Amino acid sequence: MHFSNFFNLNLNGHEDIDFIDINLNTDIKLFIDPCIIENSNDSFSKECSYVINSFFDSIFNCCTSNNDYELYKLLDFGHEPNETKLGLSRHQSSGKGATSKVLYDIFKEVSNKNLIKDGIIANPMDLCVFVDNFAEDRLSDLLTNILRKKLYDFTKLQCKKLNIPLTDKKQVLGCYWDPHLNCWNTLEDYPLKANNLLLLLVPKTFVRPNYFYSVSQYLQHKVLSQRQTYHQVNQTSLAKITYDKHGNVVFKKPSKKSIYTAEIKGHPRKSYAQIYSKKNPDTLKDFRKYMLQKSLLPEAKLSNEELDRIVYKKSVKIS
Repeated sequence: MHFSNFFNLNLNGHEDIDFIDINLNTDIKLFIDPCIIENSNDSFSKECSYVINSFFDSIFNCCTSNNDYELYKLLDFGHEPNETKLGLSRHQSSGKGATSKVLYDIFKEVSNKNLIKDGIIANPMDLCVFVDNFAEDRLSDLLTNILRKKLYDFTKLQCKKLNIPLTDKKQVLGCYWDPHLNCWNTLEDYPLKANNLLLLLVPKTFVRPNYFYSVSQYLQHKVLSQRQTYHQVNQTSLAKITYDKHGNVVFKKPSKKSIYTAEIKGHPRKSYAQIYSKKNPDTLKDFRKYMLQKSLLPEAKLSNEELDRIVYKKSVKIS
């Protein structure tokens, strides 16, 4: 049953609402995307981006100063969230969520490898490109905790618009990141519930089924393109040999697939991306600019039709 059905909302689809019409029975495979939030111009997105950056500034400072005690404190904030009903279903997650121990091990690896000091990681999105065991599921769960108060404020506003009642008794709703105090705080307020489930609504502009900003995008659009040029210019064995009309040998770029097979396949992609970026820092800078431009395109955000297809299983192509 969807949220709209439970509260008897007469909807034509996501064109009528500002949030994801979640399924109360299972999670929907959508993830909060920090790149989309970071590059949106509306005031709410800017407020959320401020909160996100405040948290990661604190985390990254602990990593660069090797302050393990403070790092663990910052990551010991609560539980795997399920209030949004987004992401991987809890019974399918197999520990892939944002638990404190898992997150500490991940960021300790970032610290040990000097990924921040070396400029490999400069923002939350970089984590999904270069850190093992960290992708959409974990980052989205972490962002849910960080933004819990903002998401609650959004939820309360949507409920007011649609005359959906909150419960009449306050309760602890979980932890959220307070950017003014630079610490975790406890949110206590009147919850939104359905079938006794505690719920948080998420802006429909915040989510994607996969991140643009990923190791796959980095390798495909920047690293392998650069390697194509290298092999052509240096006339390596991977370069394609053809002949012009005069019979002269011409070296052409090899396919990305052939380069991937020769240089990357069989190796951890994120480790390869780390090593390559340290040797070629301009490639990473170029990728970040490319991602900024891509995130500003209209198709970066899911259309109402695309959301309907994902949420209601309607047939429409996703860009």
